[in-house]
Amino acid sequence: MNAPSPQRQWSEQATLDDLYYCYRVLLKREPDDDGWNFWSKKIVDENFTVAKLAAYFCQSHEYLTHARARGLKLVTFENFELYVYEHDWDVGIQMLEKQQYEPHVTAFLKEHVQPGFTFVDVGANIGYFTVLGAKLLGRTGRTIAIECNPRNCELIYLNLYRNGIENALVYQFAISDAHKLMSFTAGFSNGEVDELRNDHDALIVPAVTLDFLLQNEPRIDIIKMDIEGSEAKAWRGMQQTIRKHRPAIVMELFPALLERNSGISAIEFLDQIFATGYSATILRTSDMDNEQVTDDANHSGALKTSNTAEVMEVLQQRKEFARDDSEAYLNLALEFPNQSRGINFVWRLRSRLKQR
Repeated sequence: MNAPSPQRQWSEQATLDDLYYCYRVLLKREPDDDGWNFWSKKIVDENFTVAKLAAYFCQSHEYLTHARARGLKLVTFENFELYVYEHDWDVGIQMLEKQQYEPHVTAFLKEHVQPGFTFVDVGANIGYFTVLGAKLLGRTGRTIAIECNPRNCELIYLNLYRNGIENALVYQFAISDAHKLMSFTAGFSNGEVDELRNDHDALIVPAVTLDFLLQNEPRIDIIKMDIEGSEAKAWRGMQQTIRKHRPAIVMELFPALLERNSGISAIEFLDQIFATGYSATILRTSDMDNEQVTDDANHSGALKTSNTAEVMEVLQQRKEFARDDSEAYLNLALEFPNQSRGINFVWRLRSRLKQR
């Protein structure tokens, strides 16, 4: 059959051109003869609209389950495999190109997650840290993944099954400061939640607090939290969990997103964190080598701190390096002073960034 020519005028009525592109765009293949004959007859006999034709294809078994149609690729890591979305610029492309993801956070978890632990992955995305944590803590431990994006949750389940993991629990919620419905805006696998504001076109997701979700857990050892600026709202709803379990927390500190999605400055949020008794260690990323930092923990500028101003100084360094305030962020490892397990990520500023 011949490929269709572009349509020059919009019509609600489905055409054979529309059918061809349903195969090409949605199923990512050329039409098969049997399928083409079936659907082309439907279009003519049942007066199909474009919306109806697309809906049938989007609900087909092939579109919902086939890796090619879903745009899935398998990535092999050190001791597990992960399906990713091939064209996901947030996460999938990084994993496909580098066969790694956030190596600084990965290294922290490899050092600190132990067999028997309970690990909570808040903002689990497609399940990289969920699967990693489950592999590290073994059959005696427990992994809890929390993710509000329905599409991501499907992939988390697929990745758990792919890796034979049975000791994991997945909650499809946003995490916030109260029980409520929230608006979810997705990029690809990443996304942000915000308060509902009479937006009838919003993708609505349920939100709960960590205190509610984890109230019956006998132990919580480590929490990884990366929820695109909603960390401060989650913090307000996890104080009982902190008092009861005193977990180590690996968390993103992203000032621009905090202000947008939690309505709080990085300074205010850090003050709240340190008021609970936590100290913070900054997890070193590879690009910090370009910022002239060192692992010398005895140097006079060592940054394992409970001081907001010291963390903000490093954030300022990051802003200068990035040349964009909206893109500067840090990953913090929070622990109570008597919890330290020999973190090797403590580093010091050797000098101010050179002006480039």
